[in-house]
Amino acid sequence: MELMVYQLRHEDGRLDPHSSGTLVYQDGRTAHLRHEMFEIVAQQQWISPRSGAVYPQGWEVRVPRVGLQLRLTPTFPDQELDTKNSTRVVYWEGSVRVEGMHGDQSVRGMGYVELVGYK
Repeated sequence: MELMVYQLRHEDGRLDPHSSGTLVYQDGRTAHLRHEMFEIVAQQQWISPRSGAVYPQGWEVRVPRVGLQLRLTPTFPDQELDTKNSTRVVYWEGSVRVEGMHGDQSVRGMGYVELVGYK
């Protein structure tokens, strides 16, 4: 199974209802996830020594409908990109290790997280 979810945030921190996701099953079937069908909870934060931005780090991701409970851990904390000279954006994007449960089965994998709009 593969999972892709995204959360859009308003400036005041509220989640945008257009946030959504997709589950891809082993046989290629897909299932759309509305924002209320999954939960992402940051477990800690990391402060960039260069930009001073405070980014969430380490996440619990839950999709109760399919019994999916995952822990995402950055492969290393400092994956901030400074593109001020080109796109004028400083953001965090990088690889994460994934561990957790799918029903009663242990799962592991790799993933990718992108965080934009943090100061």
